[in-house]
Amino acid sequence: MLNDVRRFLDGRRSASAGGKPRLYCSSKWWQQKQPGDPALDTDGQPIPDQSIRDRFGNQLGVVDGKQQYAYWTDDYKAYEIGDDADGEFYCESEDNLAVTDDSKDIRPIALIMCPSSFKIKPGTNHPRTTVLGDKRPEVGQNINEVQPRTLTFFHEVMHVVRGVKATTRVGKKPLEWYGLPNIINYAKADPAGSRRNPDNYVFFTLSYWYWSKRKYGNDDKSGELAADDQPGIRPKRQIYSMIHITPENQDEPILAHTYFRVPLEIDIYDIEAGYEKKIPIFKTLNPLHVAPGLIRSFWGRVTENPKEVILCTVWWTRKALSDFETSPGYAFFIAGLSASGSAPSTVYIDSGKHQIEAMLEERVSITTVYFPKPVTDEQKAQFYDIYALVYGYGVTRALLHTRANRAAPCKGWVDGVHEEDGKQYEMGVIWHFWSEEELETTFRREEKVVPTMPHRAEERAEILDKKLTVAGKFERDLKVAGAEWWEEVHCEFTFLPDTVME
Repeated sequence: MLNDVRRFLDGRRSASAGGKPRLYCSSKWWQQKQPGDPALDTDGQPIPDQSIRDRFGNQLGVVDGKQQYAYWTDDYKAYEIGDDADGEFYCESEDNLAVTDDSKDIRPIALIMCPSSFKIKPGTNHPRTTVLGDKRPEVGQNINEVQPRTLTFFHEVMHVVRGVKATTRVGKKPLEWYGLPNIINYAKADPAGSRRNPDNYVFFTLSYWYWSKRKYGNDDKSGELAADDQPGIRPKRQIYSMIHITPENQDEPILAHTYFRVPLEIDIYDIEAGYEKKIPIFKTLNPLHVAPGLIRSFWGRVTENPKEVILCTVWWTRKALSDFETSPGYAFFIAGLSASGSAPSTVYIDSGKHQIEAMLEERVSITTVYFPKPVTDEQKAQFYDIYALVYGYGVTRALLHTRANRAAPCKGWVDGVHEEDGKQYEMGVIWHFWSEEELETTFRREEKVVPTMPHRAEERAEILDKKLTVAGKFERDLKVAGAEWWEEVHCEFTFLPDTVME
């Protein structure tokens, strides 16, 4: 659930019903209709000789003691049935904070945030603080008393991402539990229902956030954690990756990304000083430096999570890498990388004939793209044909200093699968080589697709109107190829010379 929400907010996953969800801050976009009013068709035009009563008949009766009405929305040209506290009147109750509507005629999904959700008001389900972390909670204080206004939106986004039916209890009332006391009391009684209930995830996340926090707004200090206090959030590396060696491919080149932790106080970029001072992490590299078949090696800290380091090794053949991993020195190598208390993980990538080792130094972004298994040859071909984040025209020597790319992007395919929520994914990898951060940021935000770039016929009008950015088309093309989601990290790589510590 939380992973899906994260990917949705990052723009890497669509809503459960597709399309771009609509956000309303009122329920007035629904209009209550009387039984004698004319029924409207899907274009909003009156249907001859048909009233609301004729169209909906018994649906307008009394349910649980409440009279039912038809509510019309011009935005969707559709009806819904509800009582006199629903529809346009839903937000009139101070007890109603928000609701997600994904009924069959509401496409895309509608998320309604009522005015009461923005008010600070005592009460179990109401926000108590304006901003997350704006005041320090007391020891033993009920977490309900420090829930921020944003919590309601976070709850509703789970409905948007997974769908209302998938995030409510099946065939049971109440459909949802709200508030900390209820989710605690009912968790043991209905574990399956708890796993579908958004507030369980909401209060877990809020509790973890307060638990990991060190400084608060009312401490007269920054509300942000210092870099050393940041809980390390690793990119997803639960990847079952192994080298696939056959007689046909054993002599093909292979590239490996090994992820591990190094404390921030160690300057991994000062290679010479590291060897002079005999820092243990540098000694760890000795078996790698003398391994036959290694072309080059690089490492660098992940910009988004500086405690994590990526060690990139490029090998002449798959067999050479396999021989290194079965050599006596490999155990020493892995033990050294594990010294910070986190076991390293390695992803093996078939990068084809790309000479990535010639371009890895300096700023690189690594995009890992996840495709649900099985992946067809056609999908792989689409992935490799994606134009990626590059200019659509030549850059003269006079303009080289303004160019965001240092080199053309490279693509590869991971040996192995990633598994999440019982679903398996195959992965493609794209390396983009950037000259500097500011130029990359400007390129992603402003660079437009030009007509000479490969594109689909339906994109032509957008391109001619200069409305389609290269970054927008890149993400669109990933989705067209069948990618379900992707993640990106940046790394400032530096070359590791073949130096051995005595």
